[in-house]
Amino acid sequence: MSKWERVSGIVFLFVILACGGAIPHRHRERASSLERKHSLSDVEIDEECLKPISTPLPTDRPLSVSYTVTPLLVLPEYGNSLDVIASLTLPSPKHICAAHRAGVRILSPAEYVDKGDPDPNHNYRGMMNNYWNTTALAEWQSKLETYVKQTGVDGFAHDLEDEFQRGSPMYTGYPIVVQYSNQAVENAVPTGLVVVAVGWSPDAIDGRLYDYLALSRHGFLYVMAYDMASQLWTRCMASSNAPFYSVKHGLNRYLDVGVAREKLVLATGWYGRSYLCSNESPTLDIAFCSYEEKPFRGAPCSDIGARFHSIWETERMVHGQQKELMSAPQWDTTAGTFFINVLWPVNATSGQMGVYQLWYPDLRSLEMQYQMAIEELQIGGLGMWTMTDLSWVTDFDKGRSQAVLTLLGKYAGPPSPPWPRR
Repeated sequence: MSKWERVSGIVFLFVILACGGAIPHRHRERASSLERKHSLSDVEIDEECLKPISTPLPTDRPLSVSYTVTPLLVLPEYGNSLDVIASLTLPSPKHICAAHRAGVRILSPAEYVDKGDPDPNHNYRGMMNNYWNTTALAEWQSKLETYVKQTGVDGFAHDLEDEFQRGSPMYTGYPIVVQYSNQAVENAVPTGLVVVAVGWSPDAIDGRLYDYLALSRHGFLYVMAYDMASQLWTRCMASSNAPFYSVKHGLNRYLDVGVAREKLVLATGWYGRSYLCSNESPTLDIAFCSYEEKPFRGAPCSDIGARFHSIWETERMVHGQQKELMSAPQWDTTAGTFFINVLWPVNATSGQMGVYQLWYPDLRSLEMQYQMAIEELQIGGLGMWTMTDLSWVTDFDKGRSQAVLTLLGKYAGPPSPPWPRR
């Protein structure tokens, strides 16, 4: 999506401004404790680590892909959990070296490679609107090829979340721009790849009616099966960030429109969302939580105002590591997700307290989705938003984070003992 949420922290505001454009609403993150512990200054750069990975992309197992706002520093704690990092800001040589030494491919955002070019014909969206200008597209492709050769990245990531419909220039132009970026990768690094972030279903989610079949011909589709309460048309009711049957329905709809199953990567959110309940005199034992209208793209209700909670935070809460006045976890069978009710301050200054309903992922809900996607639908891989939602600060955090990575490793990513590939 292109609608903005307020991002806490000056660092990430700077990142957004430095990109010369907008990081989409659905793609934002907090600095992880793990990345704070490790420093880029520890990473050494040499000629070899700035070369793209030369081995072919594996085709005999599901891939593991993580989109990130800032380039992910691949760390020893991640183990063999990742194949691909798709960064939404340009990675530095140290990020590239850290990834390559771990055997992980790293992708740059195609949108920002020539962000300093004053020619409007080279503007990312401008090229889509003027897709018949093959001269401008060929020049852009040449720039992408040069960028790959000079930096050593392994390909490009796309994350367009604009609202447009069938018949618009961008409907036709977006796959063409992706095609040219893919051709640049094939010319510069045949072992590279292109990944395109898409909504949880091809059915015009948030007004994004794209030519998904055409997009899939030139890259993997990273299906963002999170923040799925972005548009609610009936009641403003707190609900799961990724209801199981909706996730499954979305993947099946991509198969229905002809996308090859091996081109689909299911991306789950490693975070939950909490809603301030506006019920009359809500208590911690409520089952249903109504919230005030938060319109988004025509829908009266959305998750725009909901708070964000990384999986490490919710794991601490439900396992007693973080003291909160809250209900016991309740499992929603239809959504395939837990929720809890928590008493929190409504804001930091007034002292007013309110009941929030927090829906969150855990090992049980994640495994249901992983098993469905890989064993039942046999799609091409798994992803997450995002790897930095893990924490390694305390022994408890380390154990829970390793459990999440172990679960991921059962279904996707590089084979890594001691857990077997299913």
